Order: sequence, then structure tokens, then C-alpha cells
Amino acid sequence: VNAWKRRWFILRNGEILYYKSPSDVIRKPQGQIELNSSCCIVRGEGAQTFQLITEKKTFYLTADSPNILEEWIRVLQNILK
Repeated sequence: VNAWKRRWFILRNGEILYYKSPSDVIRKPQGQIELNSSCCIVRGEGAQTFQLITEKKTFYLTADSPNILEEWIRVLQNILK
């Protein structure tokens, strides 16, 4: 089982870029998640978790608070419409 790793996410032009920390955003991202019609969001069993499922990979994400989780899900659902 993999341990949770904190990442900093930026939503830009239909994709999510992720970095190790906020200070890393001036560098190349650690990875990116292309958001398209084949992506879907599934709420996790934890209060602040969800899965972002893409064609290539499933990302398991957790937010710092329930409010932040709801905001992420709302924004992602609007993009994936």
C-alpha cells in the first residue's frame, strides 16, 4: 500500500498540474492529469477523499477539509460536463 504524499495542484487549460510544494510551481510539474470526457469522479469512503479516474490511471486524492473537497468536486464536475 502506498503512503499519502502531499502535492500542490494547479488547474489550468483543462488539465491539473501537480508539484511537490507551492514553491515548485516555477519548475516543471511532477505530473499532469488531462481532464476530458472519459474522466470521472468517485467519492471515497473517507470524509475528504475522492478518486479521479482517467483512461490511464486512477488518482486517489484527499482534501484538507470537507469544504475544500466540495469545491474541488464542484469545479471538476463543471469541467467534465
